[in-house]
Amino acid sequence: GYFPFADESFDHVECSHVIEHVRSPVRLMEESWRVLKVGGTLRVKTPHYSHWTRWGDPTHYHHFGSHALKHFATEGSTVYYKCSYSLTSLYLRCSALPARLFKALLGQERFERSFAKFFPIREIIAEFRKEPM
Repeated sequence: GYFPFADESFDHVECSHVIEHVRSPVRLMEESWRVLKVGGTLRVKTPHYSHWTRWGDPTHYHHFGSHALKHFATEGSTVYYKCSYSLTSLYLRCSALPARLFKALLGQERFERSFAKFFPIREIIAEFRKEPM
């Protein structure tokens, strides 16, 4: 495997500002699934594509919105992968007060879709649970 650990070794895997740096996010998600115990959790934190820090690091290979991460917890996703997750939480972290207010009023999904270009989202924090295949 990609990670030097046996299958189903961990209850939790933390990927804090990692997924945007790897060439294959799908492989990272698959390997995280492999080393997690069934019911284990994976937390992924990554800069949101709308935030300026996202584009300022030349080691970032990928730019994420919440819709990209949701693929890993969606049956019938258009992305092929060998893992099965359920999405237990998704949080879009905003720094600016106007962004936080609009997000609270509109809800995260609508805010991201319609207003992130005006009020950037700093970070996505998604938590997944490993489901059996």
